[in-house]
Amino acid sequence: MRSFIFVLCLFSVLLSTRNSFAVCETHGTIQEIRSLVSAGERAFEEMEQTELLVSRDKALGLLRCLQEEMRPKDVENLFWLMALAQFTTDREQTLTTLQAIWLLDSDREIGEAFAPSDQHPLAKLYQKAKFLPEGEYEPVYPPKGGWALVNGVRGADRPLATPAIVQVFSGEGQIVETRFFLPREAMPSWGPIPLDLSPVAMRNPKPWRIATGVSTLVAGGFYTAALMTKHRTLDLEDPLPVAEIPTWQNRTNAFAGIASGFGIIALGCGTTSIVFTLTTRGD
Repeated sequence: MRSFIFVLCLFSVLLSTRNSFAVCETHGTIQEIRSLVSAGERAFEEMEQTELLVSRDKALGLLRCLQEEMRPKDVENLFWLMALAQFTTDREQTLTTLQAIWLLDSDREIGEAFAPSDQHPLAKLYQKAKFLPEGEYEPVYPPKGGWALVNGVRGADRPLATPAIVQVFSGEGQIVETRFFLPREAMPSWGPIPLDLSPVAMRNPKPWRIATGVSTLVAGGFYTAALMTKHRTLDLEDPLPVAEIPTWQNRTNAFAGIASGFGIIALGCGTTSIVFTLTTRGD
């Protein structure tokens, strides 16, 4: 029975692997995405929502198999298609996409074909998007020797407040992956993450708080173990053999010593986190 289950699982893995490779039997092109953007714009003008959403979905689907570098203008146009589609389904979601467009090209105008006046809802959303805070950014970690394009810009950090398109390249210049990320969507690491020991990073109180919490938990665990072994040594109802008492006393002392050590570490990390919290607020 176990052999049958193993073979069945192995077959499922092989089948899923085959299907994953079959996804990209043909490669997407920038020109195809441009054509879909144009088709989506026409659908928006003609108020054909279904065709607009289909164009958006097809364009995003092509990203997985794209084997060309996306320029900032290409990313901007794809975001524009997304914004038009979102405008017909979820106007609040449109804001972050319009903000991404404006950050790529602050001179871009909506156009009368899509917003006949400044009072049009799409025009109002675009104006509102211009004044949204940029928010935080996070670095992209490409494979060793490789690089990444974020919204068509090499070496840029990925914005968390807006959607983003990340293209990752190997050290040989081959595209490893092209991914679309929603705002604040978790992003994987494609390569090693360097240890940041810069003064700015070291003054960040968050890691010190985490270290304080972990050290406190470990200290508490060993302190509990020390109490348990001590109580066992002093248990008169079920006394230990005389020969084993020194062993249990040594365990108690060892656990207590380790607990004290981690307690000192927790105290130091906690004090450091408080100091850095106060100094960063002052800055």
